[in-house]
Amino acid sequence: MQRIIDCDAGAIVTKSIGMQPREGYPNPTVLELEFGLLNAMGLPNPGVDEYGNEMEQLHKSKIPIIVVSTLRMFLILSHLLRR
Repeated sequence: MQRIIDCDAGAIVTKSIGMQPREGYPNPTVLELEFGLLNAMGLPNPGVDEYGNEMEQLHKSKIPIIVVSTLRMFLILSHLLRR
């Protein structure tokens, strides 16, 4: 995260987040096929606790944060905000 802040990013878009950390699929996660690219990341994420730490760090940096929003994400964020 610090590398993104140090590069003076104009904004940061969050990824999907889960309650528990998830590594996702091993590489390769992008495969070139005759009709285009197939991308399967496996929803890697640091989990809600580390996500909260990252959001605190980003908030201090004053870089705009664009949060990916789904009902699941809303429930996880509301859990995080209650702590």
